[in-house]
Amino acid sequence: MMAGGALEATYQSGSLKAWFDAHADMMLAWAPFQFQADVGINVGASYTLDVLGITGTVTVELGCDLELWGPPTGGTVTVDWSIISFTIPFGEQQPGAPNNAQWSDVLAMLPPNPVAITPVSGTTPTGTSSAAGDPWVVRGSQFAFNTSSAIPATSTVPATQTSAAIPSSFSISPMGVSNVTATHALTITSNGADATSYFDIAPLTAKTPTSLWGTPPSNPTQPPVPNGNAQLTDPLYSGLQVTAKPPVRGPATRPALLSVFTLGTNPNGNAPFPAVSASEPAPAVSATTVSTIAATVAGNARRNQIFATLGSAQPITSNDPMTNYRAAAGHLFAAEPMLINQTGAAS
Repeated sequence: MMAGGALEATYQSGSLKAWFDAHADMMLAWAPFQFQADVGINVGASYTLDVLGITGTVTVELGCDLELWGPPTGGTVTVDWSIISFTIPFGEQQPGAPNNAQWSDVLAMLPPNPVAITPVSGTTPTGTSSAAGDPWVVRGSQFAFNTSSAIPATSTVPATQTSAAIPSSFSISPMGVSNVTATHALTITSNGADATSYFDIAPLTAKTPTSLWGTPPSNPTQPPVPNGNAQLTDPLYSGLQVTAKPPVRGPATRPALLSVFTLGTNPNGNAPFPAVSASEPAPAVSATTVSTIAATVAGNARRNQIFATLGSAQPITSNDPMTNYRAAAGHLFAAEPMLINQTGAAS
């Protein structure tokens, strides 16, 4: 960080003239911490005399300059008078090039969790996220999340590509290190198997502060002060945008008529379901299908009756209460299933 300024003022009235000049320049760097300041003032006056045709000017001027540096703190005071000038040192001598920071010092300047994963869409209920360590409940067809890192990268895994060229390396300025490479890697597994192919992955890039990830200063004895147009580096990889691929739909289907359940016979020679009337209700879009499923699927008397009827045909061997299915009904479907109402009851 750098700041400074200067002020000059002059007063003149007839043969009298007075002036003062003041300036201040300060530079501050951290990791490692270092400062340097120069403050000065110069005050003077002159008077022009004309005696017996002889013209002369009397001038008096006094200047004082303070130079301060650290750590360790020290500096000099310079006094400049018209007839004498001297410098008084104090404190410690001006240090040479500061010691480079360590990687632990750089980490201390980053957020406590420099790498993060954040849900973007598809969480259930919408817009919520779980506490750290808890699983997210999501709709698979709408789910997306981002990864991010406060440490830039020059490549990603899985490999991605941007429209702009990414530098092949970067620097860690406080450490005085150049030609650094880093990889932002993401691993997605399901039951131990690679599940990356189920997601679309795109890179995220960002410019980074030159004072942290830029080229170390060419003069190590001075605090690094990048030019105004060089405060940020070229874009580097900062994370990944991960979106679940849409579900792969099977062959086209149509609603099944209830009469299909009267066709065919079971091993005992009887149809598993009684005949139904020729007038069959058509499936309809409903906003209550999921709640109907959750309310009736487990322990429903009609379902138990169906199981008992099918039991003699041996198509299934156990009447699972489907407790887990009922609990998960709210996020199992990409859209509300259609609903058939027969004789006023949900079917």
